[in-house]
Amino acid sequence: MNNEQKDGLLARLNLFDATLLVIGAVIGSGIFLTSGIIAQSLPSPVWILFVWFFGALLSLFGGLTFAELGAMIPEAGGQYIYLREAYGPLAGFMYGWTAFLITQTGGIAALAVGFAEYLAHFIPVLGLDRYFVQWHGINLSNGQIIAVFIIGILTLINYYGIRSGSMVQNIFTLIKLIAIAILIGAGFYAVIEGSGISVSSDTSPMPSGFALPTAVGVALIAVLWTFDGWYSVNCVASEIKNVRKTLPLSLLIGISFIGIIYLLVNLFYVTALPMEEMMGVVRIGEKATSYTFGSMTGTLMAGLILVSILGCLGPIANKTFLIGS
Repeated sequence: MNNEQKDGLLARLNLFDATLLVIGAVIGSGIFLTSGIIAQSLPSPVWILFVWFFGALLSLFGGLTFAELGAMIPEAGGQYIYLREAYGPLAGFMYGWTAFLITQTGGIAALAVGFAEYLAHFIPVLGLDRYFVQWHGINLSNGQIIAVFIIGILTLINYYGIRSGSMVQNIFTLIKLIAIAILIGAGFYAVIEGSGISVSSDTSPMPSGFALPTAVGVALIAVLWTFDGWYSVNCVASEIKNVRKTLPLSLLIGISFIGIIYLLVNLFYVTALPMEEMMGVVRIGEKATSYTFGSMTGTLMAGLILVSILGCLGPIANKTFLIGS
């Protein structure tokens, strides 16, 4: 009995689809938010670029491990399947329900609320501070309704079929990659034109002694959170054509590509902004582009983040559906 017959899922995803699933599941809002927080722990452009490189390397090691697992056990379910096979049904059961009820659903909720928050940049009446219902301690905001609505739409698209979910995911991923490419190109243009800041010119004080490994560890938390999601492709393993070859390649290509993209974006940040202007800034993507190209880019960056969140929500919704089914 082949894998498609065993779990009832159709193998329709090719290498292009699987690679975009890896990329789309990872690149969300994190790359536009975390570098300013990292700069608080490591106020040095060189060290900031180092932790992003190291995070990419760790993610690649994880991807290679999951590539081997996915090729050995080409079933839908990802970590649930691997834990079940390695440690027995109880371990798989506990992980599956934890992921379905807490971990994945919490991540989906956070992303959806983030989507609503950035949507309010364009339509203020749909913000989290505008209430649809306030009755006897029950507060339901317009932003929360939008968050639930977008989760429902993406879930329906994934439930309707693998091709529809893949098509929507590919469109969102390609759009945000084009936007990121424009951002990187604009950053390099600014550097070439001489309006950028030299990476080697920063003189911000760095942690020393035992404080330095601690600072690197704290920074890596944010970096690895931004890389989180690459394993989503394993959750649809039985929907991938020639899975034993395609799945490992998609993880290798996808994570490597993401690592390069993240390094280039952060190179733009550290050359666009003085370190003191980076430290503690949450919406670092908006600030870097506004600082370099003017205030109008803040609106453009908010639109980019909206698309990125949608592109990240799709694979997580599909993954949670597969784990819970």
